[in-house]
Amino acid sequence: CWIVERGRRRLGFFIAYIERRPYSGTPDYFIWIAWGLPLRDRKPEDRFAFALRSALKFVRDRAKQLNCEYVTAMSPRPGLMRYGFKPHMTRFRMSLT
Repeated sequence: CWIVERGRRRLGFFIAYIERRPYSGTPDYFIWIAWGLPLRDRKPEDRFAFALRSALKFVRDRAKQLNCEYVTAMSPRPGLMRYGFKPHMTRFRMSLT
């Protein structure tokens, strides 16, 4: 679990882990859940957009350190593209190459 904060103010969190693809065993960095402070609770000094970009850069860098090929999630996230054809098989991913 990773917490995104500015100073003492918590702006969000995410939980991610390595998930191996069936058949190939190729590792992906899977974002299981992510949450950000609702718009009504954000303050200008939070610089939320900057915090979000920094968190995404951290996720990409961490996935590269762990030799993952993609960052994946079950729901849309900034910077992730949709793949899969069936509703129960759809995921979203971001290439690390």
